[in-house]
Amino acid sequence: MIDRYTRPEMGHIFSLENKYAIWQEIEVLACEAQAELGKIGISKDEAQWIRDHANFEKAKVDEIEEVTRHDVIAFLTNMKEYIDADVPEGDPKPSRWVHYGMTSSDLGDTALCYQLTQACDLIIEDVKKLGEICKRRAFEERNTLCAGRTHGIHAEPMTFGMKFGSWAWELKRDLDRLEDARKNVAFGAISGAVGTYSSIEPFVEEYVCEHLGLVHDPLSTQVISSAMPHKRNPITMEKVCGLSRVVKANAQVAFDNVALWHERDISHSSAERVAQADSFIALDHMFQCLIRVIDGLQLYPARMMANLNKTRGLIFSSKVLLALVDTGITREDAYAIVQENAMATWHEVQDCVSGPTFKERLEADPRCTVSQEKLDEIFDPWDFLTRIDTVFDRLEQLSFE
Repeated sequence: MIDRYTRPEMGHIFSLENKYAIWQEIEVLACEAQAELGKIGISKDEAQWIRDHANFEKAKVDEIEEVTRHDVIAFLTNMKEYIDADVPEGDPKPSRWVHYGMTSSDLGDTALCYQLTQACDLIIEDVKKLGEICKRRAFEERNTLCAGRTHGIHAEPMTFGMKFGSWAWELKRDLDRLEDARKNVAFGAISGAVGTYSSIEPFVEEYVCEHLGLVHDPLSTQVISSAMPHKRNPITMEKVCGLSRVVKANAQVAFDNVALWHERDISHSSAERVAQADSFIALDHMFQCLIRVIDGLQLYPARMMANLNKTRGLIFSSKVLLALVDTGITREDAYAIVQENAMATWHEVQDCVSGPTFKERLEADPRCTVSQEKLDEIFDPWDFLTRIDTVFDRLEQLSFE
């Protein structure tokens, strides 16, 4: 949302400063819970030290993220610098207990839910204020006569106060729905990499959520992980995928902007200010991500070849079918030969059972009339690509000038 339409109170809720402040509180609360539980070695004095010294600097977090490409790791790195800054040389670093047994979603999802409760609280107050105004105006205009309308046409007399009153009742129903929505979003989850509490006690989750005014999720799932160093998550492309949904949704805004009132109005203006700016900014960022990823894409040809061979030659079945037909066998008989041998191979692959390859089965099948030389030719993947030069000759003519 552009600054023009952002109220400072709401803008602050979704600012990085507020998000990081909530992250810090969650991490500190988790350390305090671990200290109270007394199972992993953190003392209450260390937890208090973490409480007293924890801090962050947004600019520094941004700087670290340029290197790590991971916002949670960048934040934790900066926060730990503050925690350990005054620790005497040679003493154990209290920061080692921060994020203990947690994963990124434990932090990010719980913080986001807390932000949503903050945002709901603001909207709830807005609705209450508008509802009270509508109720007050209803009584002020209780006896102000006006034409009631159905289908946009004069119907019977009513008072304008009734219109205000109708809006007041609708806002009360909206308030009930909003309060219910707030209740349903006020959840937190601190349950480890895949939600199994593998390296963290459920007590920590309950403690943190209780202190934040949230309810712990009884069975949570995780998305982002900072707990498993072996993983290389495709977060950049996931981000591009997510932003594409925003751009696609904004296209509907543009369609809706086509219809204006009478000869002209400016109902489209506010929508354009947001949708156009957001879409172009998002698209530009998406392209920068794609340029970096595609230009530096690392390939693993050996893994690709292993994948080609994973089904023991089944990918060559179409060529075998045609070769059998070329020997004079009917297509129906050829199909039966190929399918029978292919399915036998397929079942062994799926059951992880060792056995002959598809080619070896065909070689042992007396019904297969394809010569050994032809089978060797067929089971060469380059036999599928004899006309590939045509494709790349055409591609060579492609110009972006």
